[in-house]
Amino acid sequence: MKNFDFRIPYQAGILTLISFLPLFGFEIVRSGKNLTTSLAGLYVFTIIASTLVTLVFIYGFYVLGKEEKSEPLLLSSSISMIFSVLSSSYTIALIYIPSLESSPVLPIAVLIVAGAIEFFFSYSLFGLQDRFGKTAKNNAIWGIILGISYMTFFLAFIGLILLVPVYWMRVKLLKQASEE
Repeated sequence: MKNFDFRIPYQAGILTLISFLPLFGFEIVRSGKNLTTSLAGLYVFTIIASTLVTLVFIYGFYVLGKEEKSEPLLLSSSISMIFSVLSSSYTIALIYIPSLESSPVLPIAVLIVAGAIEFFFSYSLFGLQDRFGKTAKNNAIWGIILGISYMTFFLAFIGLILLVPVYWMRVKLLKQASEE
């Protein structure tokens, strides 16, 4: 897949980052029980659009895994794409079935699983060090910290703080791939 155009997943990564802001805003409105029917529809549309661009973004790492013959990156990218769809579906379900939040077990489990997937995905980025040097290494280290913070649940706020910088580093990595 040496002819793959990494500009597309790189640009999808930028759109993923941009989508964090409205998603965060909608989540604040939803958690405050102020989500009207029209806002709910817009929120669902935003979730679906964000999920689609996120899938394209992560697919760029899947292709890197194929090019570098990195089984861990292929597997973790695939799992990340599946989890992205499942977690977005869960978020949409929360909009229409608020009782899903009555028990804290499911949201905590989702956060822990997200952290484990992030940890595995980030660890697999070490395999790109020969090709991308410090960019891959920094991505891996900060992503592992993000994953651990999610898995510990009580440090999840650190993960939220790191989320945008980690994704930005990943965008930079795909940008570097697009310039080769």
